[in-house]
Amino acid sequence: IPMGRDALKDIEDVLWGKERRGTEYRLMLAEALAPLAREYDLIVIDTPPTRPIVLQLVLGATRWVVVPTKSDRSSIGNLAELAAELTEVRQANPHVEVLGVVPFDFDTSGARIRRNAVEDINAVLDGASSLFLDHDGEVTTIRHSSAAVDARNAGKLVHELAEIAKEEEAGEPWWKALREGRRPERIPGSVGGLADDHLLLTNAILTRIDKLESANREE
Repeated sequence: IPMGRDALKDIEDVLWGKERRGTEYRLMLAEALAPLAREYDLIVIDTPPTRPIVLQLVLGATRWVVVPTKSDRSSIGNLAELAAELTEVRQANPHVEVLGVVPFDFDTSGARIRRNAVEDINAVLDGASSLFLDHDGEVTTIRHSSAAVDARNAGKLVHELAEIAKEEEAGEPWWKALREGRRPERIPGSVGGLADDHLLLTNAILTRIDKLESANREE
């Protein structure tokens, strides 16, 4: 269910009004989703970190939080701000927890940048358990690729754009269009790798959720 800036502003206005009146607003989304929740295995909510009152509303309805962060220390430092938001919302929703952190927009050739970023994330979160790992024990990251922008501009998911790229490869060669004086609309070749990154991340997220919730059931 997509939502634009205007709708978010309307929601903010409603929430600020409830907060000023001393009304507990942080469980409103949870209460709205409750009748639907049993019909779904997973409900994913994407929320901007720059709207704190909306973030509190979303965290009030959340069990597991997945946090994307870039490699610079300013972005990683924002994880501490999220920790404060979690502490605040636990008054209403004591079950919310960070499932993991996802380093994204990473240069795949920047081994030193990746290593430093992982060290910084571990320092902020006090342990590597909050980073997603692949089967080889490597940190799961999302690479930098202009294909991410192309996917947004086309209104496609990354894996959908990757499928289109495959179809284009099987169609007219790009050099033929150039020879005829036409400019081919080419999708970056990195889109396949970016789609693979998302697939690995999805698998890591679902695996961790299953492991933690199975442990909770056993307790």
